[in-house]
Amino acid sequence: MAVQPARHGTQAAHSPVWIDSAGQEPVYFCAEDFDVFAMSQHEALEAAKKQVDAEAAQRRIAAKFGEFIADLRAWCRTRPVLLCAVDRTIDETMVVIVARGEDEAGRLHDEMAELDLKNFRENQFRLSWLLLRESEASGLSAFVRPAQARLVYRAHA
Repeated sequence: MAVQPARHGTQAAHSPVWIDSAGQEPVYFCAEDFDVFAMSQHEALEAAKKQVDAEAAQRRIAAKFGEFIADLRAWCRTRPVLLCAVDRTIDETMVVIVARGEDEAGRLHDEMAELDLKNFRENQFRLSWLLLRESEASGLSAFVRPAQARLVYRAHA
């Protein structure tokens, strides 16, 4: 079934348009900026399918990231952590943890590295991690933007 272009200034009927994956007839589009273009029915269907698949993948990643944030919060609660923040920079996602005390033995750092490896195995998220000592906490804003960063955990005083 061929779809005929509407003449400039006219509106197409408000009924569904049937697009067949085997159809090679042109489908005409008029974008909001009045750019008019055409593609075959097959191409239009493939483009729509790619968009639907991309949106579904984005929803899956967002759900997995939400689960990661919940796991990170639970992890922080059971360790000597004062604060944990996550921020998106131009090319990475930064996780900054502020330790309670100085972590002189490096135990919290080792556990943080284990969490990073576990996260990558399970989610394939490439994150940058930074551990600040309590004495370095005032430098947090050098690594995350306080107004945009997501505060994942803050210990009670």
